[in-house]
Amino acid sequence: IDGDLADEHLMHWPVSADNTSDSLAKELLLVKYVKLGAFPKLCSILGGAGEGSAHDLAFSMLLSMSIMPEVAQLVADRDEMRSIAKVITSSTSSTGLEAMLIIARLSVRHVPCQQDAVREGVVPALVQLMQGGSDEERCHAARVLAILGQHASTHQIILDAGALSASLKILRERGHQRVINNIVPAQLLTTAQPAEVWEAAHAIYNSALAAGLSGAAASSAAAAGVAAAVAEGGRPEQQGPSMPHLTYSSHSSAAPAAQKPASAAADSSCGSNPDAGASNAGAPVGPAIVLEQAAGVVCMLSHNLENHFRMVGEGAVPLLVSLLHKDTLTKTMSYT
Repeated sequence: IDGDLADEHLMHWPVSADNTSDSLAKELLLVKYVKLGAFPKLCSILGGAGEGSAHDLAFSMLLSMSIMPEVAQLVADRDEMRSIAKVITSSTSSTGLEAMLIIARLSVRHVPCQQDAVREGVVPALVQLMQGGSDEERCHAARVLAILGQHASTHQIILDAGALSASLKILRERGHQRVINNIVPAQLLTTAQPAEVWEAAHAIYNSALAAGLSGAAASSAAAAGVAAAVAEGGRPEQQGPSMPHLTYSSHSSAAPAAQKPASAAADSSCGSNPDAGASNAGAPVGPAIVLEQAAGVVCMLSHNLENHFRMVGEGAVPLLVSLLHKDTLTKTMSYT
């Protein structure tokens, strides 16, 4: 069962969904599979050592199953969330990303699956990815945490695992707090034109992040641009002396897609779209998208009044205020 499947096995899946009857037949078939115990077996294949067509077929079927409310209810009733939770806590990076997408689909607006996933220990693993994973892992982990936090019953475990601290750290590193504290000194704001210096510093900072620089490197680049401009008695140029390849505006046509405002048609509720960004598998996840998802976690936790004191105590307010700037992407601004 862990080996590659032959073409004659694969040709029967997926069932054609060109019309309503075929789509309904596929859904009924998937529900029947789950009732016969397929879900944990497919999760076992997904989390196994193999990477062949059996793995790909298991992932395809799990994706199709997990979007169906009937399947989510069955998985919760049969106590089978532990099967996919185990994949996240014990698998490789790529398989863990696949498991996160399946958990997100099962859990979105389905409280029993959210509670089961939290009970099975996925939260510490997700927080660990937010703290030290790649940008793609941090993005997906934050999205799943926001979904698991849709019901207040999970908040204490999420908070105790360090999700709030991890999210605020991303806001601090990927947001604009560094600009406020390090790039534009107080004496500069009293002697120059504050609005112009502020806008120019932000433009350089955001362009540096878009080019792949770290938060610290972007801060240094923006600081150098501001300092050089002030020394010359003017404002930062479009291409500062320490940043020969960066443009003035963070909204230039050269900016990557991740830096452009999200579609107005996107769901604005915190972390509610389990597939956001997932359709472009393999596409780079930019710093702005990681920042957006971290803000989504903070937004979800803020819906519970009992969390407010802790959030304020950990410094959420100044970090959120620092995002209230015209260069902040639409969805991040909505969460903020």
